[in-house]
Amino acid sequence: MKIDIHVHTAASPDSALTLEDVAAAAAKAGLFACAVCDRDGYTLPASRKIAGVLLLPGCEFTVGNGSVLALFCDREPDLSLTMGGSVPSVRTVADEIHRCGGLAVGVPSADKNAPFFTADELSCLDALETRCAHREAVAPRAFERAGYEASARGLCALGGSGACFAGEVGAAVTLLVGEAPRSAVQSGRCRPAALRRFARRYFRRSELLEAKARRDYLSIPVLWLCYVWARFVDFIRSR
Repeated sequence: MKIDIHVHTAASPDSALTLEDVAAAAAKAGLFACAVCDRDGYTLPASRKIAGVLLLPGCEFTVGNGSVLALFCDREPDLSLTMGGSVPSVRTVADEIHRCGGLAVGVPSADKNAPFFTADELSCLDALETRCAHREAVAPRAFERAGYEASARGLCALGGSGACFAGEVGAAVTLLVGEAPRSAVQSGRCRPAALRRFARRYFRRSELLEAKARRDYLSIPVLWLCYVWARFVDFIRSR
């Protein structure tokens, strides 16, 4: 059974997907479920089944050295932790996720120069995302270390695409062994898998908007071409 634990919708700044788009892409990829983890937002209040795919509620909290996914929560976490541009600590976020009955999953940063989670931060996490197709292409060493730390510390290793485009959904997944998603993750009866590799560079739509705002006329044509190419690749993969 395959699930993608890390998918974005239009509620995130670099995606335009609807829940229906996510479900359709997941069904095409042969997934059982997807966790909708928008950045600092709880888009899906409860589990829903669309096009035969179970959509699970989740959230991605931004922290200083990456992010923390909130999975399988009984209720919505306190999103005010990241309001006003504030960056909470990993422990603060993990404690809030646990208070809501969920699991805290650490995701390394896409910034190659960002520090990895400290030993104290790792101690309050339930799992690590060791395969994230959207970020792994630009920060492979961070995810290699995530795999090592998960193994050394007995943390569950998970896989998710971090998808912002339909063609990315299911690029990396978590393989479950005959159980409900939450119980399989808690019992460790799962493993990450990368099913396909991203050909395009990691690109955020916000990069283009930021270049326009600062009138960086040299960067705008390059970023625009990257954006068009990303959408073209997504269109080809979704066919």
